[in-house]
Parts: sequence; C-alpha cells; structure tokens
Amino acid sequence: MAKGKNTADVVKGLERAVANAYALTIKTHAYHWNVQGPNFYGLHKMLQEQYEELFPAIDEIAERMRALGSYAPGGLDSFKKLTDLSEPKPGGTDWKEMVADLIASRKAIIEQERSVMDAADEVDDQTTADLMAERIGKHQEAIWMMESLLK
Repeated sequence: MAKGKNTADVVKGLERAVANAYALTIKTHAYHWNVQGPNFYGLHKMLQEQYEELFPAIDEIAERMRALGSYAPGGLDSFKKLTDLSEPKPGGTDWKEMVADLIASRKAIIEQERSVMDAADEVDDQTTADLMAERIGKHQEAIWMMESLLK
C-alpha cells in the first residue's frame, strides 16, 4: 500500500463520485427538458438515454461504498457539498452551450473517477478500480457523441 493511501481515500472518492453522478443526472435531465432548436428531437432523445444510463450507475457506486463498509451520502445538501459540477445553466440556454457544459462536466468527472481508480489500485481494490474504469468508458462514449454534434 502506498504511503498516505488507504481504503478511506477510496471511500472519500466514491462519495464524490456518487455526488457527481447525481449532479450530472440532474443536469442532463434539466437539459433534456429545456433543449430547443433544430436538433431538438435527436438531442432530447440522446439526453434521455444519457440520464437513464446514469441513474443505475449511482446505485452501483453507492453499493460499492456499502460493500466497503461505509455509508453512501444522501440528500441534496450532501451532494452539493461533495460535487465538482456546477448547476445546469438556466432554461433558454443555446443547445450548443448545453452540450458543451455536459462535455465539460463529464471531463471533470473522468478526472475525479480516475483518481478513485488510482487510489483503488494502490490498495489492491480491483472491484472499485474496474467500476471506475467502466464509468470512465461510459463518459468517454458520451463525450464522443456530444462532440460529434458540435462539429
């Protein structure tokens, strides 16, 4: 085990991962409701697919925390304190700004989840490392799709 790293570091990272996943779900859902423009239908459907994929991921991360003997955070105040993400931009925001905000949010989450994966690797917690690797892959796929829209 590397100096300064232990399972508590993994759990703290998972707390932030749960909060970030919730915040991204809320942001994606808000943009799904409020998107408008020439690509409305496609974006509306894509964002629905994204938030529907995110919600079960929250459960997986929280259940991993429980398997490690910790409790998952709950409540909007807890999530707000733990998340790295900003609130969704207000309704009426240009669809390109919405997509760019979601891309930036997912990139921030990738960095945070990568740090959890690294902490898990350092304490030989392959299950958590694999979970974070899977989540990172899902974010990368969503980013690719959204970046393709902006070209």
